[in-house]
Amino acid sequence: MAKSIEKCSIFKPVPILDNLDKAKETFTNNVLLYNDLPNFAEKDFNAALAFLKDYNGSKATLSTYRSTTERLLQWSWFINKKSIFENRRIDITQHIEFLQNPPVTWIGTSILPRFKNSNGSRVPNYKWRPFVVKVMKEQHRQQTQPNVKKYSPSPETIKGAFTALGSLYSFLIDEDYIDHNPVKSIKQKSKFFSTGSAYKPVQRITNLQWDLLVECLTRNALINPKKYARSKFLVILMLQTYARLSDLVTVRSEEPPKMNDFYRDSGGLWWVKFTGKGNKIREIPVSDTLLDALKEFRLYLGFTEYPSPNEQFPMLPTSTGKPITCEKTLRNVVQEAFDLTVIWMKNNNYESIDYENLLHASAHWLRHTSISEDIKHRPRDHVKEDAGHGSYLTTERYIESDRLEKHQSAISRDLTPSE
Repeated sequence: MAKSIEKCSIFKPVPILDNLDKAKETFTNNVLLYNDLPNFAEKDFNAALAFLKDYNGSKATLSTYRSTTERLLQWSWFINKKSIFENRRIDITQHIEFLQNPPVTWIGTSILPRFKNSNGSRVPNYKWRPFVVKVMKEQHRQQTQPNVKKYSPSPETIKGAFTALGSLYSFLIDEDYIDHNPVKSIKQKSKFFSTGSAYKPVQRITNLQWDLLVECLTRNALINPKKYARSKFLVILMLQTYARLSDLVTVRSEEPPKMNDFYRDSGGLWWVKFTGKGNKIREIPVSDTLLDALKEFRLYLGFTEYPSPNEQFPMLPTSTGKPITCEKTLRNVVQEAFDLTVIWMKNNNYESIDYENLLHASAHWLRHTSISEDIKHRPRDHVKEDAGHGSYLTTERYIESDRLEKHQSAISRDLTPSE
């Protein structure tokens, strides 16, 4: 095995799995570009493609599963020299170990498309790599370049690989390709990721930062509504609904959210509808704060205060009125809002401790922040449903009351016996 990995350190992978609607044709047309392609490759490929097509309705899951399947095919064919049907427990164990420490020639520094269009054909992008190393946001600000030698997958990445591989092999059993699931044969999966009990704080902004973020956007929206009216609405929308960026574009639904996804029921109550993970539709109560922000944004756009049931205008439009379809666009809007707030805090003599975590914050922190606050006073099942959590265990991660009680009980240590 060590010899194979050493050979692999020189080998640079050629992408295998194109977008599902093009994957079969692309693979067939480019089959001669793969060195040492095994004779069982086509059968493996067809089975893997059939598996992925089962997830075509959930773009986020499909993206994760395609990456995992791609890595398995690359490793099985060119390193392990086995069909994916032949993999046993020891093979999957070695594959997971490989995922934890891939050779540098398999690691890139940016996310790139697997294939490109060239003269009417789909051809491999030879700069693509199965793994990508990233730098923290603050490092990026300082123009620190990513180093492929410092790639290290998170425990969540390894857990996700186990989940995807387990689903793949369950599919192969159901389709009568194999009669056992090698992933389920691994009894101690926890050894591949840290399971310590150390407290991991929820990544969120502080209440002070929340207030100042909205204040800065409100002030700038009055001065320059063309630039900041949408920014203010987006931030309040995310804070008031626990929305993920993927809820607000076309990652999980055929169309991005429209204005009529805000609606009033027969009792006069306002709701907003999102399509989340697993294509599950969430209907979320609209707070007075969010309803006011919606009315303000719609008036800026030149509309009536409230959307009509048939209104098809995008909830988050571009300057030309088209829907925003890319998460990166929204992420940049939120990042600019964070930067704006940090600058204002610095100019108004706030201490660095009051704003330094905003330098590292991402848009997803807004979701964490609002869940963390709401769990203090809303029923847990309401928060779970609105957040789209599949398990109460996920929701309970945001509960910090036990930690607060623990800290308060320790204050007595500061008291002397005479006190």
